[in-house]
This record gives sequence, structure tokens and C-alpha cells, in this order.
Amino acid sequence: MVSITEALAKSFGVQLNELSLFLRENWGWPSAETGFAVHVFDSAQAEALFPLPQTSISRDVLRRLGEAPVLAATGYVLQRTAESNDRLTEAWARGLERLSARKAFPADRASFFYRPVELLGVCLGAVGCAAAREEDLRWLRGVLKEGEWRLVGSDTWTLSLGACASHALESAWGPKTLVPLKEMRAEELALLIWISEVHRRVAGLLGIAGREQELERELLIRCATSPVFAQDASRAAVLYRSLRQAVSKVIESEHERRWQIHRGSRDALQLLRTVCTRFHLFARQLSSRRQNRETVEITDEYDVQDLMHALLKLHFDDVRPEEWTPSYAGRSSRMDFLLKPEKIVVETKMTRKNLDQKRVAEELTIDKDRYRKHPDCETLVAFVYDPEGRCTNPAALENDLSEESDALRVSVIVAPKGT
Repeated sequence: MVSITEALAKSFGVQLNELSLFLRENWGWPSAETGFAVHVFDSAQAEALFPLPQTSISRDVLRRLGEAPVLAATGYVLQRTAESNDRLTEAWARGLERLSARKAFPADRASFFYRPVELLGVCLGAVGCAAAREEDLRWLRGVLKEGEWRLVGSDTWTLSLGACASHALESAWGPKTLVPLKEMRAEELALLIWISEVHRRVAGLLGIAGREQELERELLIRCATSPVFAQDASRAAVLYRSLRQAVSKVIESEHERRWQIHRGSRDALQLLRTVCTRFHLFARQLSSRRQNRETVEITDEYDVQDLMHALLKLHFDDVRPEEWTPSYAGRSSRMDFLLKPEKIVVETKMTRKNLDQKRVAEELTIDKDRYRKHPDCETLVAFVYDPEGRCTNPAALENDLSEESDALRVSVIVAPKGT
């Protein structure tokens, strides 16, 4: 039977595949949208779905650096490369100089400032271009400062990328109030998730710091209830990256939630066997302390139970000591430990003068019949601590009383075996 989580994962997988195809089909270089897509995958240290542009830019691109979209696209390239190509940086600096001679705020709003992906690419390029003139950088900071109030009332996509651009040039805008998450488009939610991951200070300005889970939950709900469409490569990239991350977290969370339950029938039993078989080594180590410090001596069964309780708490979240067992033969008793999520009971015994192998076998036989009636016991682990070697044939005790059945699985462990 397919779980809801698995079904949703398949549904999201279809959408991720469609976004991936969209990115490949709409790969176009040079464009500001593709440059931003590269930046999204780079900054999040994720593998890109398309070939990444290199610093060896073609002559045609170099000639077009006077165009704002091309300048922005190559600005993303400059930002991502550790060693910039001198030819590119010099050409890019000349392009920025030409851009500074134009109106940043024309009446028809047809400028790079009003195209947020271009604005961010230009600002990142200015930071990464060693040849950029200081007066051009001052001009760009002035554009950001004056432009902040011009974007009041803009959508989340525009405000958020503008805030990233201002932060890149250390001309950070003031705090912004965004619309409620439920009113945002899917790509805006995805953008905020990405900003929360790679631009922590900007996330604080936008009021989304610490709200990653809320953003991811809203994006998942949006994508689960309606198809996701991307207008361009920039939106497709951030949608793909954030949706994939959110889905991965949900699946991992579900796996962690179920792990304890699954472990009850598999890994938990193996872990308990290891703890029991190595218990004597643990006890001996406690008796050997530095500088004659006080040691922990194991003199009776209560000491064994206390140490076992501590060891169980290391490996299991829900350890319940001294649970009552159902009545058997007219009387009830307490079990040592119940691991409720795993449905395992751990019973400890320590051999002594009046508790040899025969008597241990008799007590364990009674315990087995009692635990078959307990609603939370599917597995009984009976640990027999035998430091003095009173069990003459520990292998026989383990084999005779251990069992595998639908009613109750029993694992008897004697340690150490022999003195």
C-alpha cells in the first residue's frame, strides 16, 4: 500500500521533472534569467541542470555588454568565478560605465532597475568586477538608495530581489513588510526559501528569518493543490531548487518518524544484543578508574538494572522502567524496562548463589508466559548477567528459551560466557 507521503513525493516528482525540462528547453545564453538560474544553483551548492557559462565569453557577448540584460547575465558569471578573465572584467567595467550614463528611472520604467533579475545581476557583477570604476559603483548605490521608495507596493518577487541587490552593494534597504504567505505566488515562496538559505541578513530585512518550515509547508501545499508553471528560467530554477529541498526534508522527516517503529522489529533487537553481550566489558571499565577514584561496583541485580537503564537511555528515546505486567497464575509483577515504540521488554537477571542456570530457566519460562499477555510486548529480551560463571551451559540456556513466534519473540542473552 502506497503511503500519502510516497504518493505526494511522486506527484512532486512529476512537477520537478517538468521544471527540469522547462529549464533545459528555455536555456538561453546570455540572458539575465539564465544567469540568475546559474546563481541559484551555485549559491545553494546544488548541481545545475544545464551547462554553466564560463569566463571565456564570446566576442559577440563582449560586444553586447552595453545592453543591460547581457551585462546582468555576465555579472552573474563574474560573481561565481574565483579568478576573473581580465578581458571580461575590463569589458564589463566599460559596460557598467555606459549603463551609468542612462536614466535609471525613465517614465516608462523600461530600465534594468525595474527588472529585478537584471538589477541583481548588475549589482553582483559590480561587486565581482575588479576593474569597475569607483564613481560607477557610487552611482549604482545611489540608484538603489533612490529606488527603494519607488518600489513601495511592488510584489514580493521584485522587493525581495531588490533587497538582495542592495545587500550585495552594502547599501541595505530598510525592513520590508511582505504580503501574507497565502497571498504569494509559488515562485515567490520558493524565492524566499532560497533567500533564507543563502542570504540570512536579507531574510531578516524581509521578516522571514526563522520561518523556513512555514515557507516550505506553504510551498508544498501550493504545489500539491495546483499545477506549477514557470514564466522563465529564473523562476523555474528557484522553484525547482526550493521544491526539491522541501520535498527532501519531508521525506527525511517521515523516515525519522518511522525509523523507531521499524527499528522495533529489526535494528533495535540487534542493538540490544550488542549492549547485552558487551555489558561485562562496560562493567569492568567502570571498576577501573584513574587516581583511585570511587568505582561503581555491581553486587546485585539492582545494580545491573541501574546500569542497563543508563545504557538504554543512550540509544532509545522512550524507556519506561518498572511497568506492571498482566496477572499470571493469580499474581502480577513488574517488568524491568519497556521500550514502548519498539514494543520490546528488556528483563535483566544476575546469577548468584541461589540463582543458578536451572533457577534462571524456571524464572524465564514464567516470564515468557506472562509477557505474552502484555499488549505492548512483541519481543522479550532477557539479559542474564553471569560474571561468576554460574551458568554451566549458557549456550543451552539461550537456545532452549529463545523463540520466534507470532505471539512473542524471545531472545535470551547470557554474558559473559565463562569466567
